Amino acid sequence: MTPEELEKNNQGQHLLGRSFHKAAGLTGKIFMDRIPLPTPNRPNPLLVVSSKFISLAKQCGLLNVDFSSIDLDYCVDLFDPPADDLYWRYDFDDGSNVLGDHPQVVLASCQKAKRAPATVTEGLAIVREHRGALFHHWVELPGTTHYISDTPALVIHKGTTFLTCLDRRKGTPQVKFGSATFAAQ
Repeated sequence: MTPEELEKNNQGQHLLGRSFHKAAGLTGKIFMDRIPLPTPNRPNPLLVVSSKFISLAKQCGLLNVDFSSIDLDYCVDLFDPPADDLYWRYDFDDGSNVLGDHPQVVLASCQKAKRAPATVTEGLAIVREHRGALFHHWVELPGTTHYISDTPALVIHKGTTFLTCLDRRKGTPQVKFGSATFAAQ
C-alpha cells in the first residue's frame, strides 16, 4: 500500500467510524470509493467533506460539535471551495504563529505566503483529525464569514468542542485565538 493509499484509508476509516457514509446515504464501500487519493509528496494531507455533500449541521452532529450559538445558514465561504464532495487540503497550520492577529490581517498575509484560510467545513476536518490543536489555543476560521464580518471559531471548553462566532469589528485582540490556514491548492 502506498503512503497515499494508507492516508486515504486511515482518514476514510475515521469518517466511517463517525457514520459519515450513512449521512451521505451511501454504503461504506461506495463512500470509500469516492475518496480521491491525496497528492503524493504534499505534507500533512487532511480530507475534507464538502458541506454540499453533507451539511455543516450534520457534520457538527457526527463530530459532537456544539453549534447552538451560531446560525449555520449565515456562514459564507469567502473563496470557492473545490467542487468535489471529498477533497484534500495540505500543510495545516493551527495559527499559533498569528495568535491575536485580526482575521483580516491573516487574510492579507495568506496571499503573500501562498496560504489558504481555513473555512468552517475545513475546520470540522481539523476537529476530526487534529482536535488536539484546539487545546493549545482556539482556532478562528477566516475563510468563512458569518453575517457581515463575524469570524467563526472552534473552541474547546470543559471538554466540549464549540463552533461559535466572534464579533471582531471592534478590532479587539483575541490573544487566545489563531487563524488556521493551509497551503494554497
